[in-house]
Amino acid sequence: MKRIRILLSVLLFFLIAGFLSAQNFELVYLDGRADIRKNGEWLPLRTGDSAPPGSTIKLSGNTIAEFAGPQETRLFSKPGNYNLSSSSNRPAEKKSSSVASIFNRLIKDEAEGNRSSTTVMGVRGSEAVEQESFDWVDEDTANFERAVEAYTAEKYEQTIEILENDVDPLLLNDSSAYWYYLAASYDAAGSRGKALKVLRDNKVENFSSVYSDYLLLNGRLSLESYNYANAEKSFALLVQEKLNPGKEQLAYYLLGISRLEQGDNEKAARALEEAVRIGAEEEVTRLARNRL
Repeated sequence: MKRIRILLSVLLFFLIAGFLSAQNFELVYLDGRADIRKNGEWLPLRTGDSAPPGSTIKLSGNTIAEFAGPQETRLFSKPGNYNLSSSSNRPAEKKSSSVASIFNRLIKDEAEGNRSSTTVMGVRGSEAVEQESFDWVDEDTANFERAVEAYTAEKYEQTIEILENDVDPLLLNDSSAYWYYLAASYDAAGSRGKALKVLRDNKVENFSSVYSDYLLLNGRLSLESYNYANAEKSFALLVQEKLNPGKEQLAYYLLGISRLEQGDNEKAARALEEAVRIGAEEEVTRLARNRL
């Protein structure tokens, strides 16, 4: 009988330990340096390390760190100290899920239009002289077209595989589109840290067909990773672009939120009022009104 009680106690111990471990956050992506506060000292973190909820995390320099929890991920990209708590205790972050769904729908609606304007490369057309006309597309451009088709079909892992293995962005007419679709695919696949790294390390030109989508994605990821100044910069540029009403409203709403987070309430209110005035998306209108 005593032996059975001991075995049950051991089993219960491992069950509790497993449950607590499952509640921890795991560092799934790190570019730079991140430290965790333990027993009064800072200890370096490495990819794969775990941290319990409530841990204090410190980011240095241009670090990007992404932590995966049992129900969510946390993304950081600005130097400073952060509490690794659940977003269920942060109302502003709970609202970001609905914004992200609207963001993804607006981006998806425009993906097909962008595809037709980003795949012009090499010789494609007819001879001006009276000779037999011809069409020719180089291999990299053809593969890029396949990648964009996969992205439009929501096959994000396949998009990443094609872009990273079969396309040289330097051979594309619009190389900026390559970096945007790679980052957008990582984001849609759940790897926000990698997506932000791609956007940070590769310039997207303002003449690119995907420039407005880039600004929206870069701004949203900056906002979600607490880099509010960088988010405001992206959204301020975005509202100057020619946008459809849904994207314009979302841009003004997110511009307002990024300013609120920096304490600039007057400018934030003007942006939020503009989002309400546009009124293209009922959910965004409701969110904007709630923040006024």
